[in-house]
Amino acid sequence: MRLARVLPSLFPSPTLNTMDDESRPADVRMTADERRGQGLRSLASTLPRITSSAVRRRGFLEAELVLRWAAIVGPEFAAETLPERLVHPRRREDGATLHVRCAGGFAPTLQHSTPVVLERINRFFGYAAVTGLAIRQSALPDRPVRSAAPELGESEAEVLARRLDGIADPGLRAALEALGRRVLARRP
Repeated sequence: MRLARVLPSLFPSPTLNTMDDESRPADVRMTADERRGQGLRSLASTLPRITSSAVRRRGFLEAELVLRWAAIVGPEFAAETLPERLVHPRRREDGATLHVRCAGGFAPTLQHSTPVVLERINRFFGYAAVTGLAIRQSALPDRPVRSAAPELGESEAEVLARRLDGIADPGLRAALEALGRRVLARRP
């Protein structure tokens, strides 16, 4: 799908989309199904559709591999690696080779853990999509560091604790507590 077809669905307002369908080129015109149900859509539902063509040019058939790299391989591997491209052999029966950029000191660990990483990737796809890893040692780009949740006063901390009392899941409780601290710290 071309980006020109996606953008009108992201901006259904007539002021942002001034071109009527008759004046558009034939390959850019929207079908009746595309016009139906236009309204606000979440970015998460449209992002894979928009980025898939750009990601496909880099060799990734599945944009999800890039977007969900940390969830696929786990935080210990995601912190030290970055997927670069997926190369398919000429014969489509064989699995692809994933080229991964890795911090220099972590490369031996990654090489010895290749079967684990491949198993996690293939479990995500549901079949043996990737059969090899090509490791390239290089510096990883700097990733933004999140600051710690701000400190709250006693009364604000008590209010937040009362609101979180009924949540049993510790992971959800910790995430909501961090969010609550940031929200309450912004209030004047």
